[in-house]
Amino acid sequence: MGFITEIAVHEQTLYATASTGSGSDFSYMLVSFEIGTDGKLQVIDSRSSPVAFHLQYEDGRVYLASSLQLTAYDADALNNKTDHLAFVATDKSANLVEVVDGVAYVANDTELLAIDVADPAGAPAILDGVDVIDWINDMQIVDGYAYLANATEGIKIVDISDPADLRIVGSNAELIRLEVDGQEVVREMVAIAVQDSTAYTVIGGFPDVTIGVFDVADQTAPSVVHDAPYPFPLEDIAINGTTLYGVATGPESRAFYTIAAENGPEHLATMDLLARALELEGSYVYTTSDTAGLSILNVADARDPVLFGGTLSLGIGNAVSVAGDVAYVANEFGMVEVYDILDKTHPTLVGQYPISGVVKDVFATDEYVYAVNGFGLVIEPAVHLHSALQ
Repeated sequence: MGFITEIAVHEQTLYATASTGSGSDFSYMLVSFEIGTDGKLQVIDSRSSPVAFHLQYEDGRVYLASSLQLTAYDADALNNKTDHLAFVATDKSANLVEVVDGVAYVANDTELLAIDVADPAGAPAILDGVDVIDWINDMQIVDGYAYLANATEGIKIVDISDPADLRIVGSNAELIRLEVDGQEVVREMVAIAVQDSTAYTVIGGFPDVTIGVFDVADQTAPSVVHDAPYPFPLEDIAINGTTLYGVATGPESRAFYTIAAENGPEHLATMDLLARALELEGSYVYTTSDTAGLSILNVADARDPVLFGGTLSLGIGNAVSVAGDVAYVANEFGMVEVYDILDKTHPTLVGQYPISGVVKDVFATDEYVYAVNGFGLVIEPAVHLHSALQ
């Protein structure tokens, strides 16, 4: 939660105020917890609030006070615990999600599932699934195909033109094996980004990282066009014309990378930025990090990214998805964070929606927000999450 400043307890509810950020970039939250019979706490409401030095519950109201301001909340309004609109359990850990034409494609450890979500309020059902041999580390869906970064099996391409009949049509593990000091080393494919008939991939980790470029015009026979060693580890990538962006946060790297994608991939620039997942949307790149939060870069000039603004949070940000003027961050601390991004130079954390489990990925549309939390697929109306903006 950040720095907890005050708490109060009434019956089975605990209220807490907290602040996150540094310098002038502080945000303040009022969070409600349900106290379980075993003493464990479950988040039932969270929202942005004024700075508060004191918190008190009295006669159905929660009062926050600073040296200059007194704010009162209806305690009943601070309990938004609800059942999810829809939940689809998966046999294995659900890690990735993309939604296309009313179908949610969920990467489920070593399986790709197609789930009918055309009517989320009805009864979403699994249409089909296809097994792969190793862990699906990344996924991108383009023009009727799902492109998978399939760990030690390399690039896998799945025909999803009929969601009720998923079929693996192509694969290539050519770049997975590397000879080091006379011994063969097997590395994982960790990320993939697809543009037109070209797939860009990241294989391996520090210090043996390779960027592989595949021709996927014929999805049944993906072939290596270029491969080049890269000096930095990459966890996530996005392609913007002839420019590739990469991020990674860890002991060896805390940066945003700009890479020339034409011909052999070539490192161009490094920006000091905490980032481990990114989303390219129009002329902007949205990133989150292993301390969560959100940063926004303007990439109108693709080779010269400019950091526009950012805001801090707490937790581990696993993914970002953008719909209109709202950005959603999948936070490993059991929540989807909601950010107002109308002003790209000053994104604002406006709410945190609790979802049990570790939230691995999120995909947003104007109508619904889809999140995977290890247990399965959670669906919520976007208007429910957008209510924080009001």
